[in-house]
Amino acid sequence: MTLEELREAQKISRDIIKLLDEKDKAEAAGDLAEVERLYHDMRICNYKLRTIKAAIDRIPDLRIRTAAICRYLLDMSWRDVAQHLGQEETPDGIRAALERHIRKCGGMYDE
Repeated sequence: MTLEELREAQKISRDIIKLLDEKDKAEAAGDLAEVERLYHDMRICNYKLRTIKAAIDRIPDLRIRTAAICRYLLDMSWRDVAQHLGQEETPDGIRAALERHIRKCGGMYDE
């Protein structure tokens, strides 16, 4: 798992929200072919996210694992991640710790 893969997971999370909105509009318009296409796209996105989530789940450090989930899967700001983790965390500190950990150990979480 690399930082690029984590950033891709963040983008996919945002894409799923957009796809859900598009699906709702297509359903309202009665465009069943578009609804099916959007479901297909969502399934692909979910598969990619599950793969990355499985790698994140193998991070042994709870602080780093939680930060990765909050930032890249839940799309929280670094400020919100730091607040979620506790008073002693700063946005820059947790970002640097996570990035350092992934650069050092990221490959060991790949399947």
